[in-house]
Amino acid sequence: MLCFKLSGVKTANQDIQIDLKESLRMALIGFTLHGPLVYSSFRWVDKSVGAQSRSFLTAAKVAAISQVTFFPVYSTAFFTYVGLLEGLSLQQCKEKVIAAVPPTILTGTAFWPAVTVINFMYVPPAGRVLYVNAAGLFWNAWLSYENAVENAAHLETEKNGNTSSSKKE
Repeated sequence: MLCFKLSGVKTANQDIQIDLKESLRMALIGFTLHGPLVYSSFRWVDKSVGAQSRSFLTAAKVAAISQVTFFPVYSTAFFTYVGLLEGLSLQQCKEKVIAAVPPTILTGTAFWPAVTVINFMYVPPAGRVLYVNAAGLFWNAWLSYENAVENAAHLETEKNGNTSSSKKE
């Protein structure tokens, strides 16, 4: 919601309105996907990397492992989950993932490694999930924004009659 207001994105010459359904979808995703997956991944990283060390090298190793393993899985699951909650077919979800995951990973590469290094260098293990969830508020606002822009572009394309299903070749 915050991202919509700050960005000034417009669709069909109108401001994007705050959508209660979208807000509830994001809350559901936070409780059922984001929270459990972050918690589980941090437990795994703590055990496998020995992340109790607060050195930069350990924190950078955790950031690299998270970026290569956790982040692509989470991004794919997120956009699939959003698509299913929006009533998309599995094929449409696949198309959404193909369109949205690469730019999301690119953007996330600028955001999450810094968050992860700070987390594993300065935050005690008991507070790491809370810290990441706070950072996740901003990240999820960004994902919600990206999803809304993608949906607005899709609706605009359909409105103009330029969908692949309406083309007869």
